[in-house]
Amino acid sequence: MKPLIRWLVSGLIVAALGTGLYCVSQRVGYESKHRQVMTLLSLKDAQKLASLGGLSLPSFLAQLGQMHLISAVVLDEESVDDWVSSGKVTLSHGADVPSGLPEATYITIPNAHLYAQALQFLVATFGAASVHKEGAHTLSVLTDFDTLKTTGVGLSPEIEHMATSRGFSTVIRLKNSPTLSSELIRTKFHLFDRLSSKMVLCEGPVALGYPHLFSDIRKEIVSRGLTFGVIEFNDQVGARELALPIAENIRRVHSITEPEIASKYTPKKAIIRFVRAAKERNMTLLFVHPFLSTQDNRPLMTFNLDYFSSLKKALSQAGFDYVSNLSGTPPQPSIWQKTLIALGALLLLCLDFPGLILPICVLVGLGSLLDSTAVSVGTAWMIAATYPAIAILALHKSPSLKQAIRACGMGLLGGLWISVLLASPQTMLGLSTLPGIKAAFVIPVLWVGSVAYVRHVNRSWSWATCRQILDTPLRLGSILAGGLVLACAVFYLIRSGNSGAVSGSELNTRDFLETLFYMRPRTKEFLIGYPFLVLWVMGTPKKWFFLPLATVALVSMINSFCHLHTPFILTLYRCILGVGLGGFVGVVYRTVYHFFYKDLS
Repeated sequence: MKPLIRWLVSGLIVAALGTGLYCVSQRVGYESKHRQVMTLLSLKDAQKLASLGGLSLPSFLAQLGQMHLISAVVLDEESVDDWVSSGKVTLSHGADVPSGLPEATYITIPNAHLYAQALQFLVATFGAASVHKEGAHTLSVLTDFDTLKTTGVGLSPEIEHMATSRGFSTVIRLKNSPTLSSELIRTKFHLFDRLSSKMVLCEGPVALGYPHLFSDIRKEIVSRGLTFGVIEFNDQVGARELALPIAENIRRVHSITEPEIASKYTPKKAIIRFVRAAKERNMTLLFVHPFLSTQDNRPLMTFNLDYFSSLKKALSQAGFDYVSNLSGTPPQPSIWQKTLIALGALLLLCLDFPGLILPICVLVGLGSLLDSTAVSVGTAWMIAATYPAIAILALHKSPSLKQAIRACGMGLLGGLWISVLLASPQTMLGLSTLPGIKAAFVIPVLWVGSVAYVRHVNRSWSWATCRQILDTPLRLGSILAGGLVLACAVFYLIRSGNSGAVSGSELNTRDFLETLFYMRPRTKEFLIGYPFLVLWVMGTPKKWFFLPLATVALVSMINSFCHLHTPFILTLYRCILGVGLGGFVGVVYRTVYHFFYKDLS
C-alpha cells in the first residue's frame, strides 16, 4: 500500500474512533443525568391490599402519598360489571323486563354523565343498531348478559380524582375487545381529553388493536403525545410489533406477575430483581404488585409498606431518583457519524488488502445515501463476525502479553463502534437487536477453531486437507468428543441472550457475584474465554482448542455492547471486570495445571 493511501486510511480510522468516542460521551452524559424511575401500583391491587389490611382505599392512598412510596397509580378501564359492583348501574335480562326484548340486556344508569359515557362506549362496541335508549336512565343492548358485563366503558371521573388528589400521577390501562373497531379505539382514547394521564398500557395477553388496527392505535398515541408502556417478558401478542414504529413514544416496564409474587418471591428477592432491571436494562417503569399474604408476624399492611419503602431505598442507593413523570430522550448519532464509523470499521479490515479500499468507500457512500440503516447494521454484523477471529488469529502468530492486550483492545473498539452503529430508539429500548446475531457469535469460534486445527496438524487449507479430514475413520472417542462439542455449542447459543432456564443454585451464584462486584461478570468470559487466552499466552503447553475457547471471550465482549438498553458505562465496566477476573482465573488454571503435571510426572 502506498504511504499516502495508508495515511489516508489511517486518518479515516482515527476519525471513526474519535467520532465513536464523541457519540458515546454524549450517551454517557445523558444516562448519568437521567437516572429516573417510576413505580406503578394498580388501583385494583391497592383496593385488595386496603381491604385485607382493614383500611379504606382513600385512607391507604393518602398514606402512600404522604410517604412517597409510589410514583403513579394504574387505573384500569372499568367494565360494566365494575359499575354494577360499585352500585352505579343495574343490569336486567330482557326476559325479566316488562315488554322487553328477550335477546337484549337492559342497563339502568341514574347518573347522567355515566349514562352519556356508557351510551358512547356501547354504541362504539356493538354498533348504533344494537343500542337503544329506553327512557332517561335505561339502555337496551342486543347482546347477552355476560358479554355486556365484561364490556369496557372507560373511567368514571371519581376514580381518577381519587388518585390525583393524593399527589399521584396516573397510568391508564385500556381493555381489549373482540369487537374492537376504529370507532371504539377513538372512543377509548377520547378518555385522555379529560384525564391528566399521558401514559397508556394494554390489558390482557393480546396487544390493543392486534392484528389489523395497529395503525389506528399508533395514530392516537402519537397525535396525543402519549407514552405507551411495553412490559418486559410479558409476551403480550403483538406488543413489540405495535411499538417498533413509534419507539419515541415507548417506555419499558418491568413487572413481577401476581402468581410469581404469591409463590416464588420474598420482598428481598423482588427488590433485587427490580433494582437489577433498572440498573442493567434501563427499566424506567416498575410495575409493583403487593404481597397479599404476610410472610412473617407483621400485619399485612405494615409488611407491604416496609416492602415499598425498602424498594425505594434500594433504588436510591443504586443512584435512581423517584419521579412522578419521566423526561428526556437519549441522543442519537447522525447519519454522517454512522457512515464515518462504518467506513473506518471496514477499512480497518482491509489494511492489508489495498485493492478493496476504493470499492468499500464507494459501497459505504452510496449505501448510506440509499439506506443508511442497512449500512450501519451490515457493518455492525461484520464487526461482530470478524473482529474476534482476526484478533485471536493474530495472537496465534504472536502469543505475547502485548498481543493479548491488542486483542482485547480490538474487541473493545469493535464494541464501541457497534454501540454507535446500532443506536436507535428501537435498540435502546430492547425492541430490536442485531439481525443474525447468533450466526455472528458462532462464525468467529468456528473460524478460529478450523484454522487452529489445520495449523496444528501442520497443513494448510486445501481441498486435499478437507478430503483427508472427511476420510478420517470415526472412532468412539471422536463421536463422544463431537457430541460434547455439539452440546456445548447448543448451550452456548441458548445462553447467549436472556433466554434459557436458570437453576436456583445459579441464581444464587449470580446474586453473590452481583453483590460482590456490583454487576455480574459474564460466566463464559471469566471462566472460559479469558482463562484460556491466558493459558495460551503464559507458555502452558499449547493445545489447538485453547484458541477457539479464547475467542469466546471477545465474542462475548462484543455481544455485551450489542445490548444497547444497558447503560454504556455498565457495559464497559462489565467487560473490564471480565478481563480482570478472567485473567486471575487463568493464572489459577495454569497454577493448578503445573501442580498436577509435576505431581503426575
